[in-house]
Amino acid sequence: MIAWINIVILLASTLLTLIFYIKSVSPAALEKKIGAIAYQKCAQSRLISGIMMLIASANYILYVFYPLPLSLPKTFPWSWWISILIAIGIAIPAGLLWYRGIHDAGKETMTPSKDHTLYKGIYLKIRHPQALGELPYWWVFAFLCHSPFLTLYSFVWIPIFYEMCMAEERDLAVRYGQPYLDYKQQTGAFFPKKYQPRYTMRIFLGLFSLACVAAALVLAVKILFSSDFRIGTIYLVLIAVSSIMIVLSFCTKCSSKRNCAHVFPGLAARLFKDRRPGEYTKSEMMGLVTGLILILGFPQFWLTRDWKLFFCFWILNGIGLVIIVKNICTGCENRFCPFNKAKKIN
Repeated sequence: MIAWINIVILLASTLLTLIFYIKSVSPAALEKKIGAIAYQKCAQSRLISGIMMLIASANYILYVFYPLPLSLPKTFPWSWWISILIAIGIAIPAGLLWYRGIHDAGKETMTPSKDHTLYKGIYLKIRHPQALGELPYWWVFAFLCHSPFLTLYSFVWIPIFYEMCMAEERDLAVRYGQPYLDYKQQTGAFFPKKYQPRYTMRIFLGLFSLACVAAALVLAVKILFSSDFRIGTIYLVLIAVSSIMIVLSFCTKCSSKRNCAHVFPGLAARLFKDRRPGEYTKSEMMGLVTGLILILGFPQFWLTRDWKLFFCFWILNGIGLVIIVKNICTGCENRFCPFNKAKKIN
């Protein structure tokens, strides 16, 4: 009984999220009917929509303890920690994008204002960065709950988020008029319009190379956790710390961080203080090399216990490296990068 009640509430909270969010993004149209108080009413609807999302999140958690009696497996066939790694892999890039959208939108994120001007920052690249960053978190919750059902249910949010975005655009056209229509014509909804086929291929290859490296690291993490939970935990922390070290030492100084073919390192670099591009110092190169050595070198002792996994680890990293050197570095705008042989300073 509790399982079915939970699902009913989940469905209701999902639907109410859509209803109240659409109400919250219609201040300009509503103002024509009830006056300036429309913005206050929309802020209240935005708050209610957020509460409905929190309730839906709670329903996800409750489903773990009270799943529906379906033929679908209650959990994934792999260990829970693998689902956690998948969740983290989704959460980090999505969270960076979501944060950037919230930062550049300012108070408009939760409180619609008549005085608010058209967005800047990341909104000059795409029109809905918050939606694109927030949507994947339903899969983050689903994988953390280790639930195939919730993973499938999360696809319900795709048309909901899309409709919320389109409803917002309809009202923005009323609020800002022709300037917004021009902005809409020049800016992609979810992906930058400047992504021509060649540039899109670079992005694909950049992400694919990162995926190869990430797959190798997941393999190493699995081996270390199988050997000793403490060693696996240490390695996860080491990956996080070393990644930050690499971003701070190298990526924050890269002139291409706003057009990074790897996407996520560029987004991460923009969270820190902007640094003027220039020749990399020995200490900065040492930070890059040290971070790579720690990430790649630490698990070798445990990997050599199974040569198949050892070779798999290095083959995946090798594929990623070849793609980066042959396809990414050759088109990179960072002329100061020591790996960019094509654009050295004369």
